[in-house]
Amino acid sequence: MYQKYLRDLDDMYFRHAPPQAFRSEKSVEKLPNPPFAGAAPWQCSVYYYWWLFMREHQITHEAEPEIDPDSPGDEGKLELEVKSRFGLLTEVGFLRWWISRGRILFCEPIQQGVRALSDSEVDSGVALPAGENTHLFSPNIFLQIPVHQDFDKSIEEVRAFLRQAKERQRTETQDEALFPVFTKPVLTSLEKTYQAMVLRNRSPEMSLADIAVSAGLAARTDNTDPATRSANASAASRALKQASYLTKWVSKGVFPVTSKSQEVRAAEFAERQIIKFSQRPRIFERGSTKLNIKTIADLEAEAARHGLDLDAVR
Repeated sequence: MYQKYLRDLDDMYFRHAPPQAFRSEKSVEKLPNPPFAGAAPWQCSVYYYWWLFMREHQITHEAEPEIDPDSPGDEGKLELEVKSRFGLLTEVGFLRWWISRGRILFCEPIQQGVRALSDSEVDSGVALPAGENTHLFSPNIFLQIPVHQDFDKSIEEVRAFLRQAKERQRTETQDEALFPVFTKPVLTSLEKTYQAMVLRNRSPEMSLADIAVSAGLAARTDNTDPATRSANASAASRALKQASYLTKWVSKGVFPVTSKSQEVRAAEFAERQIIKFSQRPRIFERGSTKLNIKTIADLEAEAARHGLDLDAVR
């Protein structure tokens, strides 16, 4: 879990490394490796690539007719909801979008962390808030951990209990980010796939072999040899196929999806998103009163002091 301290805001937590433009010195979590040479700290995040692929989807589909809001169907409703949450990305730079909107989409709900029970709680039990859910869906589990036991053994036993609790709560969505990351991301792979996609979209006449070289997919950059050219073309073709899955599912709020084998689970994931939005359409407005204009202006001023371009895309 990554912790992020923002001026005048509660701590914000992310399951994956957030953009590092405003990362506090107090945060000591290991950061991802740069996805490409010269990458800025704010580009070293799955959330940046989520934004990039969503932006590219909007660019390539801007000429398509809008979904009919009166009869969109479940899938259409989800895409409309996702578009509403993300906004129009073609008219805003990444950091400006992250400050004003993006961080709220991906942060985890603030919850009581791990704590030791007091003697009275051990003796008399833990008082639960009025109207607390049944024990199956309680946000906490209470364990007795012998401190003299081997540390690694205790940690593994705790993990086992947590896995069981998570399995019981697998249909619950209230204790997760509004847009959870679907699978573990590989930023270097996302970067190369993104480059291949942009080259194809901007220069449709470019050959697959040349796309592979320009996107950094080629093992050898000399396309004069037929075998090398064929291998490079295959690499570019695979990347563009991955890009098609990424852009298809990013519009449904599921990212990153890179293969057909993931689509069944991605569809189940999207169904959970539909349920989440239908049951709790604006649950994450809980912190919106603190995200006022003054706070956003303060963060933008901080970015200016650090020489950051809020309107940069790449």
